[in-house]
Amino acid sequence: MNRTDIRLLAMYLGTLFLALAIYAYFELIKPEAFGCLFSEEDRGLRTIFEVMSIVSTMAFIYMALRMIAHRRVKRYIRSEAHYFRVCVVRWALLSISLLLSELTFFLFFSNNVQACIPVCGIALLFVWPTKSRREREMAQEDDGSEKDA
Repeated sequence: MNRTDIRLLAMYLGTLFLALAIYAYFELIKPEAFGCLFSEEDRGLRTIFEVMSIVSTMAFIYMALRMIAHRRVKRYIRSEAHYFRVCVVRWALLSISLLLSELTFFLFFSNNVQACIPVCGIALLFVWPTKSRREREMAQEDDGSEKDA
């Protein structure tokens, strides 16, 4: 593993540890805080967070998984520094979606976003940083046969 792989792996593990810490806080440390922003009278804020969570999950996961296949991104990745930047964007898309969905679930007791959390976790596994993934994605040729994703 080189420095890029280690930095990316640390970011991905950091996201998972942060998600686990949020889970532990609301389930084990302070369970009375579960649903602390839930209000029967005013569901406006809850609805806003639910919509943001669901839309970000659908859009960000698609963008993160298809990002490397896009022709412009392939042309951009010419060095390891460029590859790292693209991977940070991909990581950020998935992490934002995961953490937003998890916080929406725990703060608003929202079962509507409960399915988004494992979907985001599984999507993280599909782009998990490894040496072979880096080599394969950096070696992709822009053959012109693919349409823009």
